[in-house]
This record gives sequence, structure tokens and C-alpha cells, in this order.
Amino acid sequence: MKTLKKYKKIIIVIEVIALFMILYDFIIDSGAVTELSRPEKGEGKAVEELDFSGGERSGSLEVPISERKLSSEEEEEMIRLAEEEIDETIKGKNESVDEVYLPLDTRSSYASSKVQAFWTFEPMVVDAEGNIDFKEGNELLIEARADLVCGETQDRYISYIRAVKPGNETKSGFLFNLKSALKAADSEGGDTLTLPSSVLESPVSFKRKPEFRGIAFAFIGIALIPVLILFDRKKDEKRRKAYNDALSKDYPAIASKLSLLVGAGIRPREAFKRMSTSYEENRRRGAPRSEGFEEIERACRDMEKGIGEGDAYFSIAERTGHKDYRRLTLLLTENMKKGDRFLSAELSREEADAFEERKNRAIRLGEEASTKLVFPMILLLGSVMIMLLVPAFLGTGI
Repeated sequence: MKTLKKYKKIIIVIEVIALFMILYDFIIDSGAVTELSRPEKGEGKAVEELDFSGGERSGSLEVPISERKLSSEEEEEMIRLAEEEIDETIKGKNESVDEVYLPLDTRSSYASSKVQAFWTFEPMVVDAEGNIDFKEGNELLIEARADLVCGETQDRYISYIRAVKPGNETKSGFLFNLKSALKAADSEGGDTLTLPSSVLESPVSFKRKPEFRGIAFAFIGIALIPVLILFDRKKDEKRRKAYNDALSKDYPAIASKLSLLVGAGIRPREAFKRMSTSYEENRRRGAPRSEGFEEIERACRDMEKGIGEGDAYFSIAERTGHKDYRRLTLLLTENMKKGDRFLSAELSREEADAFEERKNRAIRLGEEASTKLVFPMILLLGSVMIMLLVPAFLGTGI
């Protein structure tokens, strides 16, 4: 509930914006539609779903929308732009069309997909990926032809390319010849692929590339360090919270017994000893561990070892760090200075406060438990709604 109140204004603003969006969409979409915008050339067909009504008949259907047709002047302009684009791109990664050996850039469309291109080469030494086959010689003059089509307009682009098989002087040339040698070796078939030992009289050797899987595991280990630290910290926080909850649960009983014993005229040190002895006997009978009485037992052992009574009380506050036990320690140490005259009354008030805190804590835990049940209840409600609505929709044929 506190979280809901904290974000109440934000939720209201979001809901108001959503309401305005719904109203806007309803007003805009509720009007009659007389025309639809066509997609531009090259964007492909579009489909829009519309509701229709004709007399007593109504429903919804998908309306296909073709691309906008260009005028003859626009088509000629697109062809011109495509030819300029081919001039810039056909060389691919080669420096120029006067000395080509790397794959050509032969696209199927240009001018933002508005112009389609159909390529042919003479001689036919260029494949669909633009790779050049030098089987007919180390130097070739290739005529590249592209039939360009844009709507009803067609044109032919022609370019002449000088293909020269490279040597091993450059890395790119050596790599080209190596790939050609590997392709030739692969075409021989057989059960195994025999790797070439030389490329144009240049020796070459191969070895498998190491996978370095251990490095991946090393990085995983390093990445796990902060996760493990965070997990350990969360685990410590959870353990500390459970410890504090156990101390809070035990404190009302400790305050009650101590108030009863001191009210009967027993000094705090002797009262601690009696509570410790009673706790040990209950443990031997099978009673569960109690963190609060464990601290009382430790304080008694400290006093038996010769540690001062005040120091033994202070050790409880230091070990637990709990506000209730620090307050009890303060009462006991002040009693050592002022005497036992007011201790019984102070312990009675402490007992009443402890039980009031215990009641409030029980209420708080109940609220937390009910909050944790909200999400499972929502899931259960959703599953019930699905079980009810799905058969209803299937029955109506929607």
C-alpha cells in the first residue's frame, strides 16, 4: 500500500495520457475514409485493415495498396540515377575498372530499389556473386551489360572492365590466388581435400586456428566474481535479517522472565543464570534453538570466566547490535550504578513495550504475507478468465 501511495501521482498521469490517446484514436479512426496513401516506388505493397458497412452488412477486410506509379519523366530520372550509381559501385573493392580481380558489385536493384537490373557479361566469366573466373587467361576484357527497368521505362547500361589476374606481390593478390587454388582443389572431389603446398611458386602452409575455449571459461570465472560477491552479501543480509527476527521474537519472553525474577527480589546476575539454566534444560528436552536466550547463556559463561557483570551485559549489545538488547543493556548497567530500586519498574515498562512491539510485528508480517499473495492471485484469476473466455470465443466463431 505504501508503494502504491508513493507512485500514485505517476500512475494517475499515465492513465490520463492513456485515456487521451484512446479518445484521440477513436475520434481519428471513427471518421469515414475516402482515400489511402500509396507507398513510394520501391517500398513494396502495403496492406491496411478497414471496417466497412453497406446497408445491413458490415465487417472488416484487408485492403492491398500497390506502390505509387512514377511518371515517364520520373522513371527516366530514376534510370539516370541508377546508371550513376553503377558507375560508382560496379568496381566493388577494386581501385578502378581498369585493373580488376576482386569481385564486382553487381546488384539487382538501384536508386533505392526503384530500378531493377539484369546483368550479363561477355565473355561469361563473372558469376552471380561477381567473382571473375580467369580460366580463359590472366588478362580479360569484359563487357558488362545491365538491362535497367523502372516501370514502363527500360534502358541498357554498358561498361568495359579490364580484369587482370594479380601476382603474389600484395597481400590481396596472394589471398586471391590462394582462394583460387583452394577452389580448384575442392573441385577435384574425393574423400579428402588436399590443400595446396604452394601458390604461384610461393610456398604456403596451413594449421588449425586454436579455439581458446579456456579463455572463455576464464572470462566466465572473472564475470562470476561480482555475482558470487553479491550472492554472498545477499546471503549474509538474509542470515542477519533472520538472526535479528529471531532476536526480536525472543525479546518479549526475555523481558518478561527478567521482570518477573527481578520483581521477586533476585539480582540481575542471578536472574540471568536461572534463565540460562532453564534454557539449557529445555534444549535437552528437545526445544528449538533460541537466539535471544543463546546470548543470555553466553553472558553467563562470560561472567563465570571472570568477566565483569557490566562487560558481560555490554557484550550482548555488541554481538547482537539489536536496539532492544542495547536498551536492556543500558537498563542493567545503569542499575549497577543506581541500585535495584527502580529496576523492577523499568523492566515492567520494558516488558509492556516489548509485547506491544511483538503485536505490531505480527500485524506487519501479516500484511507482508497478504501482499506476497497478490501476484499468485492475479495469475489464478488470469487462468480462470482464459478458461472461461476461450471456449466462449470458439463457440461464437470469432
